[in-house]
Amino acid sequence: MPKRNIIWTLAIVAAGVVTVLVTRPAPPPEKHPVPPVARAYQKIRDGWYFPPDGTALQQAAVRGMVGQLDEFSSYVAPDRIARFHARLDGRATCVGLLVERLADGVEIIGALPGSPAHQAGIGPGGRLVSIDERRVADLTAEGLRELLEGPGAGKVHLAVVDPAGRTQSYDLTRKTFRLETVTGVRRKRKGQWDCLLDPATGIACVRVKEFVHTTVEHLRQALRELGGPHGIVLDLRDNPGGRIEVGYAVANLFLRKGVIFTRVDRAGRRRPFPARSAGTHRPVPMVVLINERTASAAEMVAGALRLHDRAVLVGTRTCGKGLVQSMISLPGGLGQINLTTAEFLVGTSQRIRRSPEGDTGGVEPHRRIDLTAAEDKARRRFWADTEVMPGPQPTATTPATAPTTAPATRPADRALRADRQLAEAARLLAADGEIRALLDEARAERLRRQEQSTRKASSRPSQDANGAEGAGHE
Repeated sequence: MPKRNIIWTLAIVAAGVVTVLVTRPAPPPEKHPVPPVARAYQKIRDGWYFPPDGTALQQAAVRGMVGQLDEFSSYVAPDRIARFHARLDGRATCVGLLVERLADGVEIIGALPGSPAHQAGIGPGGRLVSIDERRVADLTAEGLRELLEGPGAGKVHLAVVDPAGRTQSYDLTRKTFRLETVTGVRRKRKGQWDCLLDPATGIACVRVKEFVHTTVEHLRQALRELGGPHGIVLDLRDNPGGRIEVGYAVANLFLRKGVIFTRVDRAGRRRPFPARSAGTHRPVPMVVLINERTASAAEMVAGALRLHDRAVLVGTRTCGKGLVQSMISLPGGLGQINLTTAEFLVGTSQRIRRSPEGDTGGVEPHRRIDLTAAEDKARRRFWADTEVMPGPQPTATTPATAPTTAPATRPADRALRADRQLAEAARLLAADGEIRALLDEARAERLRRQEQSTRKASSRPSQDANGAEGAGHE
C-alpha cells in the first residue's frame, strides 16, 4: 500500500477513537460512595510508615467528632463502658481520693466513704506528690484521673505530704464500692448520718450529692428519720446531676401538683412531666442551697421548687446545663457515645440552658450569698471532714479521752461558722415569716413579668399572608 494511503488510514482510525471517547456516556455514579473520612482513614493505613492500629484510629475519629458537638457530649471507649454505667448507678471502682489541682500542686480534699483511701485514713488538707512514682505535677488532669481510677482493680502507690509536712506512703488497691449520695450534718457512732442541724430549732439539713438509682430511697429514709422538723435545708451545691428521672422523683417528694419539667426533642416535640401527690413529704418550710456547680437534674429540682413557690433558694446562680444525654452504642465494638439528645425546661417553659457566651441560663436564687475562694474552700473542707467514719469506741481497757456526749449546739455552731450560705438558710427558717415574704415577693415579680409579656404580645401588630399589617386572626 502506498505510504500516503497508510497515513490516511491511520488518521481515520484516530478520528474514530476520539469520536467514541467524546460521545461515550459518563460512568454511572457509585451507589455507595466512600465518605471522605473513610478515604482519609484508608490513606493513613496505606501510606503511614509505621503499622497503624486501626481500632485506635477509629476511636480517635469518633472522639474527635463527638468533641466538636457540645461540651456535654462525650465518647466512652469500650474499656470505660462498665465503669461509666457503674458510676451512673452509684458505684465507683477507684481508690476514692478526692483531689483539686491548684496553681502550686494537687491538694487532697478528702476521701470517699468506704473507699480504700478512706480506710487508709487519708484526710483532707495534705498534698498528693506522686502516683506509682510519677510526679503529679507532670500529669494532665486526665492523666491524674486515669491513674487514680485505672481500668479496674489494681494496686496504686501514693506519696502524700500530710498537713504537718510529713511524707507518707500508701499502697492501696482499687475496689468497687457504693457511693453515698444522701448525707447529713454529722455521723452517728455507727456511721449513720444525722441530718438534724440543731435540735433546739428543729432545723434539718439533708445534702444530696448526685442523682443515682438509690438516691430517692435514701432521701425518703432520711426524711422518715427526721420525723417532723421545723424546716429543711436541701443542699444541692456541687451536685452535678445524674439521672434526670431520679431528679424528677426527688422533686416529686416535695411537690404535689404542677409540671416539674418538660422534655423537648430536636423536632420541638414536648413531653411534660407533672408532679403526683402520692408519696409527697408533708409540707414544711424549705430552703435549697445552690451554687455554680449545681448542674443538670439538680438544677431542675431547684428550679421546679422555686417555680412552684415550694422553697426559697439561697446561694449563687446554677451552672445552666439544661440538656439531656443518652447513651448510644456504636457498631463494630467501638464503644458508646454519651450524646446530647434533648433539652429540658423547668415547668413548661423556663429554659435554664445557658447561651454559648455563658452569660445567661441557670436558676437564680432568691437570696444571693457569694463566697470568697477562701470561704468556699473552707466550706468544702468542713463537709469533707464530716465524711470520716467514727473511730473505735472506748472500751473498759481503753479510757475515753473526750466526753461521751457533747453539747447539742456544738455541731450546729461548727457547721454555721464554716458555711455562711448554710447559716443564712438556717436563719431564714428560724425567722418568723421571712420565708413566706420571699416567696410572695417572687410570685408577685413573676406575675408582673407575665403581665408585661402579655401586653407586649397583644400590642405587637400582626402580619397577614401577604406581609401587610392587619388585625390578625386565629
